[in-house]
Amino acid sequence: MLGVDTSAATNALYPHARPLLSDRWNEGLVHEFCSDLLRMGGSLREMAGSG
Repeated sequence: MLGVDTSAATNALYPHARPLLSDRWNEGLVHEFCSDLLRMGGSLREMAGSG
């Protein structure tokens, strides 16, 4: 995403992302599923490169 100066500008550019951008990360959940997230990211990258 682009860097913008204010949260109002960010919300205007990405209205559907507001809950994702305003809430805190659940670090325990990310840690618990870290290997799954990395594996998924690798799969997405591989799919994007094969197209």
